Amino acid sequence: MNFWKLKKQMQENMISNFPTIETPEPPQKIEVVDLMEVVRSASNLPANQSLETLNEQERRAQKLKKLGLLAVAEPILAPLEGVRKASQRMGRKIISIPEKNILAFLDRLLPDGGTQPEDLGFYRSNYTSVIWSTSRIRTYQVIEWKEVKIADYPGVPPNDVLDKLEEAQNKQAFDYYTIASVETKVVDIKDPLLFGRYEGDTNRYFLAQWGSDVSLDDVI
Repeated sequence: MNFWKLKKQMQENMISNFPTIETPEPPQKIEVVDLMEVVRSASNLPANQSLETLNEQERRAQKLKKLGLLAVAEPILAPLEGVRKASQRMGRKIISIPEKNILAFLDRLLPDGGTQPEDLGFYRSNYTSVIWSTSRIRTYQVIEWKEVKIADYPGVPPNDVLDKLEEAQNKQAFDYYTIASVETKVVDIKDPLLFGRYEGDTNRYFLAQWGSDVSLDDVI
């Protein structure tokens, strides 16, 4: 047997004897999640209580600040200031959503590792959660929080949402406005959210939610 035939036979033997590696199935689809969960998770925070409670919290925090306990007072006053400003300008109580609640929501969308193939890994980087295979370079799923300024939003919200946006703009309640949604193939996410935002403030101020965009004919 010449050299080339021997080499070919050796290669075929190596391939036939190589152990079969089963590729794990992608994570199973989990339950439908409503983006309003982000709003509900923030509704019981101290800053989102009644205006009377807000006033009392602010009074106590101001006293601490006056006494020089800045490390305690300022984290309390910062979210209260944004909620008070938004609520006063809008003429009604506005819910403030801290950034940490959004990140916790994204973490919740990651599947339970105990119910998935053993070589799946999960991690989140900023506003993106990733499900990947630890045994081979392969990404199964990316769960991304997408939030854009209204000028960059490609759809058309329904009339009742446009009315709330117009109301906020007429009252000059916020510095700018964003629309948030979640993109993923693993889980169905319902309904985008309209937020008011202030420059230098990572909190989101909830204005509206809707089911699906409409055509231009529906709003003209």
